[in-house]
Amino acid sequence: MIDAQSGKLTSLNQVSSRGVWPCHIMLDKSATHAYIANYGGGNFSVLPLLSDGYLGEVIQSVARAGTLGSNRARQEMPHPHSMNFSPDYRFLIGCDLGTDAVVSYRYDSKTGKLAPAKSLHLPSGTGPRHFAFHPNGKFAFANGELASSLTALNYNTGTGELSPIQTLSTLPKDFKGQSTTAETKVHPNGKFVYVSNRGHNSIAVFSVNPATGAIALLGNDSTQGKTPRNFNIDPSGKYLVAANQDSDSVIVFRISANGRLTPTGGKATIGKPVCIRFFTK
Repeated sequence: MIDAQSGKLTSLNQVSSRGVWPCHIMLDKSATHAYIANYGGGNFSVLPLLSDGYLGEVIQSVARAGTLGSNRARQEMPHPHSMNFSPDYRFLIGCDLGTDAVVSYRYDSKTGKLAPAKSLHLPSGTGPRHFAFHPNGKFAFANGELASSLTALNYNTGTGELSPIQTLSTLPKDFKGQSTTAETKVHPNGKFVYVSNRGHNSIAVFSVNPATGAIALLGNDSTQGKTPRNFNIDPSGKYLVAANQDSDSVIVFRISANGRLTPTGGKATIGKPVCIRFFTK
């Protein structure tokens, strides 16, 4: 529970997600159900949100299966990593790092349950992690954690089907070290897509063609810290806030007209920050 005056959090209850290592949660539009990606359990789970704010027990567990990717150190089993609703709330899109799949599930708004719709398989070893829709609802973007890539996608609003437009690296051509992607966010104006690189310690900035969905890498801006696992864009679209997990820092950047990032000097020291969310009173 969030105290409206102080912002203080109070724990209400705890239930099992029916899976190991739950790593991502998404609520439906009416805030009646929560959708969990269980990275180590190989499944997505659906939990009801009760009227008093408490979590109910899991009402559906959707096991993932399929051909495993080529990175056997990381793709030894299905690894669901995130779930995102389509703009019209007809489908829920799940990323499975282990099977290189981006899966569309049809969403039943009455029961909250999911039914398989369409699956897109990215090149072996991609490891899709996080996903975001373009504001126009026609395009979407999935980052490949293992391949350090961003794939632009067409989205069929009738069937939930996704089809690839283009895939680009999130890293500079001259980078030789180890790096993996983490978060993907689209700017509210629809002109830019951002992806965090853990290892290169940067945010990759892409432009978006609003007519075709094609992307172009504009550059990489340092997060002023180490291992930027997550970041978020404030509702006004003026600022990007990055969480540097392994340097215990949260850094605020100003987003320029050309999409690039400039540090504002705003910084908070927080132990192992991994997620940024904005709260609107």
